Amino acid sequence: MRDTLTANLATIASHYTGQRVIVTWQSSPYWRGLAYRTDAGAVIALHPALTPDEVGHVFFHEVGHHVLDHVQIVASMPLATLATVDTDAIMQRLTAPERDHWDAQTRQHEAQADSWATVALAVFERRFGPFWAAVNDGA
Repeated sequence: MRDTLTANLATIASHYTGQRVIVTWQSSPYWRGLAYRTDAGAVIALHPALTPDEVGHVFFHEVGHHVLDHVQIVASMPLATLATVDTDAIMQRLTAPERDHWDAQTRQHEAQADSWATVALAVFERRFGPFWAAVNDGA
């Protein structure tokens, strides 16, 4: 079932972004989803512990980051390493002005991605029915 789900999510993400998107699953103590880029292109990582009720919003939130062009830096480390990066610890090493700037930008990007996800999920479900069932071939 996970292979079908992953393939369906990749197809949906590619539709919205206009580019090939790799969808993968990765545990992390720091996030439930992550949008990033590699040399191979756009990637969306989802936490495997997401519940069926959470997958739709988290997925569309990460798609939103790609659609809204928030993801511009190519990751130079593997996903398993990214999953261990404690951004709060990194933030503490910044100067106060750097931290303020980064906090403001992050809050803005997260709010924009949340708004985008809310609308995209509602439109999707209006057309195809409940997200989880639609992406799992009716399961």
